[in-house]
Parts: sequence; structure tokens; C-alpha cells
Amino acid sequence: MLKRLSERFPAAATRLEAYTGAGSPDARGASPVAAADAAADADAASPSPAPPTLFGEEAQSDGHAPPPTLKSALFNSAAAAGVLGLMKKAQEAAKEGAEKARRALDAADMDALQRRLSHALDRSTGDVNLELLNFAYVTDSVVAMGFPNMNLGSSRALLKDNPIDLVAMYLNAKHAGHYMIWNLSEETYDYAYFDNQVLEFNFPGHPAPPLGLVFKICASIESWLQADDQNLAAVHCLTGKGRTGTVIACYLAWVGQFPNAMESLEYVAEKRNTSVEKLTIPSQRRYIQYFNNVMEGVKPRSSPLLLRRVIINTIPVFEERRVLESTKKDSSTDDGSETVGVEGESLTSPAAVAEEEEEELVETVEEGCCPYLQIFKGGKIVFTTTWKDMEDGHGVQWASTGDGSVSFNVDCMLQGDILVRCRHLTAAGERVSMFRGAFHTGYIPQGILR
Repeated sequence: MLKRLSERFPAAATRLEAYTGAGSPDARGASPVAAADAAADADAASPSPAPPTLFGEEAQSDGHAPPPTLKSALFNSAAAAGVLGLMKKAQEAAKEGAEKARRALDAADMDALQRRLSHALDRSTGDVNLELLNFAYVTDSVVAMGFPNMNLGSSRALLKDNPIDLVAMYLNAKHAGHYMIWNLSEETYDYAYFDNQVLEFNFPGHPAPPLGLVFKICASIESWLQADDQNLAAVHCLTGKGRTGTVIACYLAWVGQFPNAMESLEYVAEKRNTSVEKLTIPSQRRYIQYFNNVMEGVKPRSSPLLLRRVIINTIPVFEERRVLESTKKDSSTDDGSETVGVEGESLTSPAAVAEEEEEELVETVEEGCCPYLQIFKGGKIVFTTTWKDMEDGHGVQWASTGDGSVSFNVDCMLQGDILVRCRHLTAAGERVSMFRGAFHTGYIPQGILR
């Protein structure tokens, strides 16, 4: 038996020999079975030992530990294996518990979503209730909608309110062969749901299409709708709000349905049951005003501008950090003063002050952020403050709320559509977007702006 064990598990057999002494000169001539029998006889002839401890150690009253026998060696191995088995089972149980919790959260979200979507589709007629989806007719021929989501229920982060099957079912039933989709996000999906009637317009990072691109989008929508009176244009970004609302507002002004794009934006917000401020962000409204400028014949200047610096006033809180601050500590037991001249007045010598004051390091918590700046043109980065930070060798600097403001020296020539993005670098090295802003240099007022 032991021979077969040693052949299959040589490392274990080596450790077993160390426990049993099977490798000693006296045992070399004996067979493994005889050695085992001898060990068993020795166990029977010896006084009964105290019960073994968890790892097979025997309590000895005389202070002399007898040589380990085969039985104790096997007990040691079994006990150790048992402990390792318990640890492994505990780890597996913890992982299983975490997985069950995640599945429970996903199931809860799915149950709530499925209950709501069950009312969005009438199984008997096949009609879709659009009020329960992110889908709205702005005009009879223009639709604003959310991203057609394909990952329904696979992840809590991907749960959307615009399942692609319901959106496709509605469009193919009501506008079959007469709809086109404008995808303004950088994400894709299975366009086969919509007979590949999808156009992509990508402008990564920009909250609104660059000035030249927005006119191309408006022209493409106009061409499609003029081709057939039954045609429908469906526009979406990720949320169906900012980019979507900006493009549709510009299109309605482009075709003359409203005097200007700002008025059409208010109309789009009304159709989406929200306000202009909730539908769009300042950079998007800025580009709508640029669109109005072009429509009114005010062309953008072509000359480049020099961006000297960017200043952030009022430091936002994105993280807390512990710092050591030096404080003065009075170590004297008396005031160390001497009465001189006028009664009641005292003077303290500089030496006494130095002796009395000692520096003490106190740990405090600072709130703030670790910001760095990026500038993009045409989707490519043209400047970042981290370049200079690396040259100086000090990395991205910490900005505390107590600092009040932080300034970035840029000194970069810019022209056309520009995106400025500020990110926070966490202590773990992760990047968190703080804010972004877009503008066109051709409509920046002349002179120094503060």
C-alpha cells in the first residue's frame, strides 16, 4: 500500500518517511508492510498517550517527545488537510455569497423593469406604449429617443429604458421601409434590427457636434425627409437628451420651422417633458447660439487665438487626504518674562521664546482634488498639463479647498472647435472627469478675456 502511495505521490512519501523514520538504516531492509506492522505493535506496547491536539501533537508529562509513528503522521496530514479544506470551503462560500447577492440585485432590477415593460407591449395587438419608453415624436417626421439597448438585464449598469427589440418592433410596424436612424453616440449595436438603416456621426468627447458637422447632419436629415413624405428621422445619443436635443433644435431652425434654434430648443424640451436647462448643458446651448450666428450671416473668424491660462475658482471636493501640519507648542512652565521699567510691563527675550516654542506635527484631513487639464481638437489631444508636470518631475499637484483657486499655464495656439476637459487623478491612479467645456475660437470676443 505504501509502495503504491510513494509511486503516485513521491513528495508525500518523502514527508511520510521523515515522520515515520522509514528511511533509517534499521528500516531499510524491512518491507513497507512489515515496517507499518512494527510501528503498530510499538503503539500497542507503549503506554496510552494523551489525546492528540488539533495538529496531532501529543501532550507529554515527562517532557520527552517520542518519535512520531505512522498513526500520528497520518493524523497530522489528515488534520492539516482538514483545516485547508475548511479554509477553501470558507473562501468558496464567500464567493458564492457575493455572487448570489449580485444576482439578487440584478434580479430585483430586472423584475422591476420587466413589470414596467410588460405594460409597454400589448401582446394581443403588438402595439407598443411609447410613454413607457425613451421615445418621443418632436414632429410628425422627427423622433428623439434614447440609445436602443441590447444588454437588457445582463448588468445593472446597462439597464436602460429603451430595449432594442421593442424599439425595432415599433419602427418596423409603423414606419417599415421609411425610417432612418441618426446615431450620435460613440456606441454601436446590432443595426440588423433596423434593416441597417442607421447613420453614425461620431465626435468623441464633444458635448455637441462641431460647428461644421452640425450643418452636415441637418442637411442629411433634410435630404432624407424630402425624399418621401412618409419618411421618418429618428435621432438618438446615449440618453436621448443633450446631443439629440441640440441636433433636432438646429434642424428645425435649419428648415425654417422656427425663427432661431434657441426657440426650437424650447419646443424640443417641451416635447420631451423637461426644461431647456435639464435637456442641455451650457456648451450645447453655446453651440446652438453659434448655429444661430451662422444662420444670421455672422461667420466665424479664421485667425487662431492664444490660450494663456485656465483658472478654476472654488476648488471642488473629489477626495480627502491626510497631511501632517507643523504647529507651535509652548513647552515652558512659566511665561519666562522679566519685569523691566514700568510696573506691570514685561519683555521676553528671544532665547526664552525659542526655548518655549517647539514644533509639533499634527495629522489633519484636507478636502480637494488632484486636477489636470486636457485640450482636444478634432478628437486629438493637443495639450495637457501632465506634459509639463512630467518635465518638472513633480507629477499632478494637489489642490486644497483652502487654496481658493488653481491656475494652469497653457500658452497654446488654438483654432476652430476646441474641447477643454479637466480630470481628477485619484490616489489609486484612476481618472475621474471633473468638467468639460467646448467652444469655437471664431466666436470668442476679441481682446483679453478673464
